[in-house]
Formats: sequence, C-alpha cells, structure tokens
Amino acid sequence: MAIKIKLEDFLNKILEKVKTPEKGDDDDVENKAATAEEKTETADRELLKSDVGAELDEIEREYQNNPIRTYGGKKVANLVEHKYDPMTDEEIGDLAKAYADEIYTKAAATAKTNAEESKKRYKSNAENVKARMEEAIEALDKSAEKAKQDAEDQALKRGIARSSIAAINVAGVDNAAMEAKGEVYRSAEKEMADIDEKISALDAKLDDDLARLDAEAAAETNKKIKELKDERAAKLKAVTEYNNTLRTKKVNELKKLDEAGVSTAEEDSAEYIDKTNKKIDVLYEFYRSLGNGAKAAIKNDKEFIVSHIGNGGYNYLNSLLD
Repeated sequence: MAIKIKLEDFLNKILEKVKTPEKGDDDDVENKAATAEEKTETADRELLKSDVGAELDEIEREYQNNPIRTYGGKKVANLVEHKYDPMTDEEIGDLAKAYADEIYTKAAATAKTNAEESKKRYKSNAENVKARMEEAIEALDKSAEKAKQDAEDQALKRGIARSSIAAINVAGVDNAAMEAKGEVYRSAEKEMADIDEKISALDAKLDDDLARLDAEAAAETNKKIKELKDERAAKLKAVTEYNNTLRTKKVNELKKLDEAGVSTAEEDSAEYIDKTNKKIDVLYEFYRSLGNGAKAAIKNDKEFIVSHIGNGGYNYLNSLLD
C-alpha cells in the first residue's frame, strides 16, 4: 500500500532540516571561526612587530650617528670612519663599455640612416631612368610604325607598293628605329651602372664608417676604464688616509682611558647601554601587551629579539616577563 504524506508535512520537514544544522556542522563552523580568529591575531601581531622593528632600527641609527661615546664619565669623540665600496674591475669594464656603446650606437644609427636615405634616392633615380627608357622606346616604336605606314601609303600612291624600293624604305625605317632604341638602351644602362656603382660605394663607405666607429668605441672603452680606475684609486687612497688618521687619534684617546683603568669597550659606553635599555623597554612593552601569550611569542621571536639586543638582552627580557 502506498504511503501518503501531506504536502504541508513534507515542506515542514524540509524547513526543519534547513533551520536545524547537525551537531557536526556546528563544530566545524566553530573550528573554522577559531582558526580565522587565530590567523587574524597572528597577522595583527606580525604587523605590530614590524612597527616595533622599525622603532628599534631608529634607535640603532641614532646611536650610530651619535658623535660622542662616554667611558667612565669621560666623553670621547666618536669619529666615524668613511666608507667606500669600490667598483670591481668587471663592474668598471661593464660601465665603460655601456658608456662607449651608447655613443657608438647613436653614431652607427646615424650613419646607417644617412646611407639608407641616400640609397633610397639612388634607387628612385634608377626607377626614373627605367621609366624614361620605357617611354622613349614606346615613342620610338610609335614613330617607326607611323613612318612605315607613311612609306607604304606613298608607295601605294606611286604604284610601287610591291616594289623593292618600298621594301627598302620600310627596312630603313626599322633599322633607324632599331639603332635609336639601341642608343636609348645603352644610355639607360650607363646611367643604371653609375647608380649601382654609387650604391656600392655607399655600402663600402658604411662598412668603413662602422668599422671606424667600432675601433673608436673600443678606444673610448679603454679610456673610460682608465679614468674610472684612476678615480677609484684616488678615492680609495683618500678614504684610507682619512680613516688611518682617525684610527690613530681614536686609539690615542682610548689609550689614555685604558691606562687610567677605564674600560673602553664599545658595549661599556654610556651610549651603548642607553641604546640597549631603550630597545629592551620597547620590546618589553610590546610583549607585555600580548598578555598570556607573551612567553610563547618571545620564544617564537627569539631570532628577531637577539638580532636587536643580543643573547644577554634576550635572556633579560625573558626574565622580566616571568
């Protein structure tokens, strides 16, 4: 027997299924929400840590640019050595070649453009010669045909159309036309040959110009290499002399303090200690703001922290948050 279900009951069951998710679905939604929240918190923390890193870098810059170091209450000028990163021979060679190539490329492009424009003019002249020759031949053919027709007409009037005289007259017209056309051909061929010779001369000159520019580019490259090496040597000498003078002055000042029993180690200077304390304060405030997650965060960020305050500073920071 068939089972009968009311349409209203059927629709209610469907709505019940839609409105009431299964328990497994609830857990999945909650897990996804928790994961999303964790990801958001991690992203926010990394963003804040980036700001902290920028603040720590600024503290370091201020320290490095401080013209004074204080040892045992005695202020000493923190004379900063000049830094110079000289180019290698390979870098100098590449720079010199690029410099020369720029000059050569422009000059070569100009030479090629000029040659190409001249060749276009010559080729245009050759086309004009050919056109004039064809016009002249056509005119000669028409004149010859007219002359032959006139000769034949005269022969008919005189009643000698089939005589040898008429044939001689026609042949004379053909011969004259042939000779005239030959002269036209020879004249045109001479002009075309002259044009071809000029084009060949252009090609040869372009090859010579490009070869000359290649040689000039090589010479310019070598010249630039020498200039750059001389400049490098002069800068290196100046920086070395300045730094040597600086080191001597600094060594003499620190030697007096050493003799007086004052530590002149960089990390014992008042400025270094102040810099480290400032960095620890910044880091402490940041990690303290993380609450219960501070210790875990410090452990995860050990490399970041050590890069700014060293292992000793890391251990001290860790102890502050115990």
